[in-house]
Amino acid sequence: MHPAARALPAAIFVIAACSSITTVDATAPDDPAVEPTTVSTDPGEPANPPDPAAPGDALSEPRTPDALPDPTEVLPVSPEAPTADAPRVVADPPPPFAASIAPFEGDALERSTWAPSCPVHHDDLRLLTLHHWRPDGSTTTGELVVHADWADEIVGVFAQLYSAGFPIEEMRITTPSDVAAPPDDDNHTTAFVCRAVTGGTTYSQHAYGLAIDINPLWNPYLRGDVLIPPTAAPWLDRGDVRPGMIVEGDPVVAAFDAIGWGWGGRWTSLDDWQHFSANGR
Repeated sequence: MHPAARALPAAIFVIAACSSITTVDATAPDDPAVEPTTVSTDPGEPANPPDPAAPGDALSEPRTPDALPDPTEVLPVSPEAPTADAPRVVADPPPPFAASIAPFEGDALERSTWAPSCPVHHDDLRLLTLHHWRPDGSTTTGELVVHADWADEIVGVFAQLYSAGFPIEEMRITTPSDVAAPPDDDNHTTAFVCRAVTGGTTYSQHAYGLAIDINPLWNPYLRGDVLIPPTAAPWLDRGDVRPGMIVEGDPVVAAFDAIGWGWGGRWTSLDDWQHFSANGR
């Protein structure tokens, strides 16, 4: 979505194999009483991404039904087992995907790493709740905080991941205690984290809500002999693809490619298989 106008609806999406589109309400972000609204839709084609160098630009108008694909093209849920000792049981038919977009405030804001010194104001961030598959084949709801300019597109990405049956072990807001703790076997998927880049002093794209890390234990960061998390060695063989891993050409990379986000698995100086960002950094 190219941010041409500051009008982002707070929305709830419900996506099934065949569904209708009903927009209930849309409130401009300048209204302090912004409330979530509901939409029932199929995952749509992403709009043109904004210029990542200008994350504070205006937001664009909501996506129209004409931009949505044929619902028969939604990928089936994968029945594969995520691990040898954890057989995957997939509901048939699966429950529909559901998501919401809301202001980033209250308890969610208090649990996060946001502070007045962060490079983005919390009014420019949105709290997403997203239905996702777990490794055991069950479904649950997680939370992500992303920049408001990209909230609709990120919902669309995770709708595609849900349709593909891609498992996410845990999705939640990163807390200050998470940042202070050693990474160990942490595997939670997250977006906004007010921190510097790994091994540097400049702000990470996570600090703007413009980056997402997915299943970091199964898709680690590797630079020379630096491995994060340090317990991720069993997942360094990227040819031994198991559920939850991200590899070139898979539904995760394809979904982020479609909205113009770059993948750390294509970098040449290091590998960051978990990482996707609006500006490719």
